[in-house]
Amino acid sequence: MHSAGQTSPHACGCTKSISRVHRPGKGQRLLALGYGIPDWLRFVPVNFEAGASRWAALTTAGFDAGRPDILASTGVSTYVSRDATLRQIAQLAPGSMLAMIFLLKPELLDAADRAGYAATQQGARTSGTPFISHYAPDEMLALALEAGLP
Repeated sequence: MHSAGQTSPHACGCTKSISRVHRPGKGQRLLALGYGIPDWLRFVPVNFEAGASRWAALTTAGFDAGRPDILASTGVSTYVSRDATLRQIAQLAPGSMLAMIFLLKPELLDAADRAGYAATQQGARTSGTPFISHYAPDEMLALALEAGLP
């Protein structure tokens, strides 16, 4: 299970929940494998390939943008634009936390990793889910600060 799913939101000063954006079926898959899902952990399925909005899905799932929360968004920023990522982050309430994974810019990869990355990128493009956004760590930090996260 994702590490955010193993941490109580109360440990971070949030009083509500942890929201985990994921592909449809993830929560059901964890239940089928025998993992329990605590009440404070909300799996929010978003079908990006069908053009679904992650923010609309969060809101439908009960996410309250006016209250501090923890939002885990792993494997998402790769497939959406920088502007879309910034807009999402900027909508989080003050005191919220964001756990996010992003792809490094290809030029920041070690030479030994570039061939594997190129093959993965081509596979994503072929399957209709091309990689759109790449970041340097300092760029992601600047994006978070620009959106108002501490």
